[in-house]
Amino acid sequence: MRKYWHIFTVSLINEFEYRSDLLLRISLHLLPLIGYFYLWLFIEKTGADLSGYNTGSLTSYFLVANFIGSVVPTYMTIESLGSEIRTGVLSNFVLKPLYFPIYKMFRTLGERFVRMNLSLLLILLISVFLSRVLLLSSSLFIVMDFVMSFMLEIILAYWVFFIFSIASFW
Repeated sequence: MRKYWHIFTVSLINEFEYRSDLLLRISLHLLPLIGYFYLWLFIEKTGADLSGYNTGSLTSYFLVANFIGSVVPTYMTIESLGSEIRTGVLSNFVLKPLYFPIYKMFRTLGERFVRMNLSLLLILLISVFLSRVLLLSSSLFIVMDFVMSFMLEIILAYWVFFIFSIASFW
């Protein structure tokens, strides 16, 4: 298990090498949110119906959706695995005492861990500025349910994309 932890930390360090790219990616996730917030604010001021929703609930939804979207592994797993197969890097793992799917999972988690923390920081900053508008749950059960579902979603998404990427080269 220590070797996988080392892979996780190396991925974390690699992710910090390109700080400007990382900050740009995070800010690009937030630009649509700011645009939607002002759009909904404008629509709400005009008196139009938002199907029972208000600006706070829609902003909260998109804030959480942006956070999840920036953390959950996606097609990048497929692309990187495909390039490792094409270039022959995958054959190196046959000789190493690593289980390749777990190695790839810890590497992906290391890359996403930095994004998750930066996204959380930005969400906290936005929550401070929009505290009167956002609708966040204060129920401990709902928060714990979200955390458990979120962790399971990360694992499930990783394995689904990993299986699809392997199946595409079968």
